[in-house]
Amino acid sequence: MATADIVRIFMYNKEIKIKVMSVIDTWNKDQFLQVMSDAHKYAYGFRPNGVNYSEWTIEELKTEFIKLNKIAQDNDEWEATHHDNF
Repeated sequence: MATADIVRIFMYNKEIKIKVMSVIDTWNKDQFLQVMSDAHKYAYGFRPNGVNYSEWTIEELKTEFIKLNKIAQDNDEWEATHHDNF
């Protein structure tokens, strides 16, 4: 499974998040670096500017990846409940 696919699965399929967590627990730094820009874009709507993820530890990357996906999920849930207000 491609790492970009795991980003989308992590965000949108709550039933298999546990499986995804076990997958990202096995990721090396390069695998995290491949998806961090996408995860940031899903969370905030734009790619990170001035963030040098390559200087981060694997644990920092994992924590940030989970945080970004939680933000994206919260945004999706908010939009779903407030779609009539737009």
